[in-house]
Amino acid sequence: MLLKRVGPIVAFQVAWLATAFSVPAGSPSIGIAACLVTLVVGLIVTGDRLGLLLLALGLGLFGLVAESLLRAAGLVSFAAPGPLQMIAPLWIIMLWTAFAAIVDPAFSLLRGRPWLAALIGAVFAPLSYLAAERAGALTVGEGDVRYLPLAAIAVVWAIALPGALRLSTMIEARTPRR
Repeated sequence: MLLKRVGPIVAFQVAWLATAFSVPAGSPSIGIAACLVTLVVGLIVTGDRLGLLLLALGLGLFGLVAESLLRAAGLVSFAAPGPLQMIAPLWIIMLWTAFAAIVDPAFSLLRGRPWLAALIGAVFAPLSYLAAERAGALTVGEGDVRYLPLAAIAVVWAIALPGALRLSTMIEARTPRR
């Protein structure tokens, strides 16, 4: 039971660090690979592989849209931006998909508590972006204009975390466990 909870969480933390430090070094593929390993760890320990894949797909699509909007609005700029200037880079989308592996192990206590999940997402996600900025993976805002981008990130994650928990619950109710 402990491995089912801790394994994906540790793998995600390693993937986040690998991504945050490999992207500014010009090697985003290291972070992308670490995100794939996180998904594999999640698939190994979960009782619902299809459910995890569906959740990863949903979070990946949400992350693609959200990060692309943040980028297009000039609120976030990415190191290793990728070939399409208006689309979020693959490495950040992969972080969103890897996050699926920890939705249940790390946040299951927040199920049925969407306001608390929204608050936790709104408070801690901007801190994560600031840490990624310090590592050189991205830039939040332009110059001294920091409040608007951080507020936008807070809103994205105030939607994303309770949304991920709700989606996980819906998928779990509709997919058979194997």
